[in-house]
Amino acid sequence: MKESDDQGRTSETAPTRRQFLAGAAPAVAAAATIGSRDLFAQSATGAAAAAIPSLKIPKEFTSSLNDKPVEGKFEGNGMMGADIFAQLCKKEGLAAMFCCPGNYTVVHAISAAGVPTYGGRTEGTMAAAADGFSRATGEVVACSGTEGPGFTNMITSVAAAYYARTPLLVLASNVQLAGEDREAGIQAMYQQPITTGIKKYGKRMILPNRVHEYGAYAFRQLKSGVPGPVHLDFPGEVARERFKDPASLTDYCDSTKYRSESRAVPAAKDVAKAVELIGRAERPLLVAGHGVFHHQGWEALLAAVEKNDIAVVTSGPMRGHFPDDHRLSASLGPKALMSADLLIFVGQYSMPSPSDYRVNPDVRVIRVHPEGEDLGRNWPLELGVVGDEKAFLEMLTNSLPRRKRDSWVAEVCRAQGVRRHPRHLLQERIEVQRGQRRALPVGDRQGDQRLLLQGEDRSPADAERLGRLLVAAHHRAVSACESPRAGDRLPVSVRCHRPGHGDDDRGRDGREGRHRPAARL
Repeated sequence: MKESDDQGRTSETAPTRRQFLAGAAPAVAAAATIGSRDLFAQSATGAAAAAIPSLKIPKEFTSSLNDKPVEGKFEGNGMMGADIFAQLCKKEGLAAMFCCPGNYTVVHAISAAGVPTYGGRTEGTMAAAADGFSRATGEVVACSGTEGPGFTNMITSVAAAYYARTPLLVLASNVQLAGEDREAGIQAMYQQPITTGIKKYGKRMILPNRVHEYGAYAFRQLKSGVPGPVHLDFPGEVARERFKDPASLTDYCDSTKYRSESRAVPAAKDVAKAVELIGRAERPLLVAGHGVFHHQGWEALLAAVEKNDIAVVTSGPMRGHFPDDHRLSASLGPKALMSADLLIFVGQYSMPSPSDYRVNPDVRVIRVHPEGEDLGRNWPLELGVVGDEKAFLEMLTNSLPRRKRDSWVAEVCRAQGVRRHPRHLLQERIEVQRGQRRALPVGDRQGDQRLLLQGEDRSPADAERLGRLLVAAHHRAVSACESPRAGDRLPVSVRCHRPGHGDDDRGRDGREGRHRPAARL
């Protein structure tokens, strides 16, 4: 069947949808009886014979990428409510918007203002993309959908963003106020109640002259305290109302007038108490959560834990604020959690219950959180600290003494199955000789990590393996042109000692009672 000429979309030689579907059924049946290579060959031949025109991307899709952002002005025709809100989003640094067809007035205004905008087919997947974009960048991101079914398609993704504490701006059109209570169709529904319990703040705007005021409300919530989704509904009258004088808008001002960049600094006495608890602990472990990522506290975190050899696990729906391959990282070695005698939760916004972590039930707990009312929820605390996560870590770095926890670091490495390079073993052996290090982490070929303390009893097999490792380390380090400096005394005796016996038994095999010489480098 040929399409009408006035539509101008197909030619006489192009197949119609009915013809295409009629040919698809035999092709599916044939696919079960022929090989995949033959099938692809026949498909290519058939496609060439049918001469089906390829889909073409309109030139407007690419040419619009070069358009300069539109700067709204009150002169002339003025600005619509959607334009005023879009300019606010641009000034607040909205990182991106993910949308579907619908809510056109708001979406077009935000895109024209210069906010990177990505379109898709379904609202749910685009809202999930916005959530993922924010988790990867830590930035405020928006998603948009049309009223009614388009909005409800986003609900699952909005709920996921809420429990991930994502700063997600949820935008939706909401028909017209003139159609209030008229049951104009499935799209004329109250949308704010649907997001109750899965948003930080929400508002259906009904007064057009307050569009900037409520936009400021939204970004104050998105950029202050613990983040979470903010839901705004735009009825047609609000989005399309035109303004030629800023005086007609309520609270029309820049961000310095409606929100603050200041962060609460933890009390000095709380930081001193935290330092005391860390000093008494042998195996402290810091859980770096949402707040460390959102407030960009990764450098302060690294400085604090390296100064005092505190193990780290990253928590929350985002990663990257502490490297997994760091010697203090326990993120890939959960077995080390059972050994921790002090947990320090920093920026853990979604607080777990003690049963969620495999930890010692008697472990002491410190929690750092920007909001005091959440301290003590789900987990009894030894110390609760109210304040910004980055500020706390910086204060902790300045207050902590330098300390090596070689046994704890080796246990963390063992839990992750990390292999240590022989050159590192050799350097640590030199530090032991100089008195700079009390313990020596060692490992076998399978990556098993052990710790041999000076003066501590170990089995003959441990001592023998240590000797072999040190010999191998020496040769491999020399071959790698990492020769020790002049004056470093490398040879050191490694003797077997059977636990439970005195010093006179050092060097005895223990199995047959024969003495054997100590291994030497």
